Amino acid sequence: MINLSQDETTNNILINLFRFESPYGLLGKGLNSVYLTNYLKRLLEKRNTTIKEYAESDKWKKLLVK
Repeated sequence: MINLSQDETTNNILINLFRFESPYGLLGKGLNSVYLTNYLKRLLEKRNTTIKEYAESDKWKKLLVK
């Protein structure tokens, strides 16, 4: 699964290359297409939004250990 995000204002591009495989043969492939692919896509989009939010504000400073 490849997920591309581009910020039009800063012209930054983020590429997520994510490969996963479920066990259980055809059942696993069916689960991938019905549920896992969409779930993981939403997870990556939420992660990218959070990273952007921290990077573009002063929130990142709270993460530094003093």
